[in-house]
Amino acid sequence: MAVVVGAHGRTAETKGFFEGHAYDVSHDGIRIELDSTLPVGTPVEVEMHMPGMGAIRLIGEVAREFDEIDDPGPRRMGIHVVRGASATDMTRFERLLEQGSLGRLV
Repeated sequence: MAVVVGAHGRTAETKGFFEGHAYDVSHDGIRIELDSTLPVGTPVEVEMHMPGMGAIRLIGEVAREFDEIDDPGPRRMGIHVVRGASATDMTRFERLLEQGSLGRLV
């Protein structure tokens, strides 16, 4: 699933918007893949683009970054989901998870 990550890091490399993909979506976390690495602790807003449903925006922070040596290619990170950007976003997200619509995305 396509995502846009708005990062609020401390350096020019960790601030801004990054396009990528989301995998392994759960109630409290999302694995994302970007071309750039965001350090653990970086606050982010993840906008997941749902085919035929529009976007769902979630607020969180980078909880894990996979080692570049062990995991070459696009940078994989784990995002801890803290809340929806709005109550509507969180309700839609939870409903999709309950329906199995987000399942294990690969």
